[in-house]
Amino acid sequence: MLNSLIALKEAISVITVEQFEFHAGGDQNDFAIWVETILLDVNCAKELRKVKTQKTAEKKVATALKKYKK
Repeated sequence: MLNSLIALKEAISVITVEQFEFHAGGDQNDFAIWVETILLDVNCAKELRKVKTQKTAEKKVATALKKYKK
């Protein structure tokens, strides 16, 4: 169960390609929807909607996390 961007970054790094594609492939991106509606991070959600690979998704979340460390 995810409860933060940190948890999302960790989860993306360990799920299978099939799991990633199920949640982020096609027209709906469950990760982006969750980040936008639950964590209220519209910018991160916008970036997650653009990704095609797990590695890119992980990098986008890592970039979003940096703004919280300031």
